[in-house]
Amino acid sequence: MSNTGGSSRLNWTAAPHYAETPDTFVLLSGDKGVSCLTVLPKRGVRELADVDGIRTLLDRHIRRL
Repeated sequence: MSNTGGSSRLNWTAAPHYAETPDTFVLLSGDKGVSCLTVLPKRGVRELADVDGIRTLLDRHIRRL
């Protein structure tokens, strides 16, 4: 992930669950002692079909809640 403040890299085990809202994908930590989430705004995609691609990628690697 990159933004104006910097960049970071997570492996799939760091966020084994995700939820989807109409505007975002939210990746959630699997560690109950750590409250960590990553928000991926859908407004960042260039084409609507890219949202389906992100969903497919997430479904392949982590569990949807």
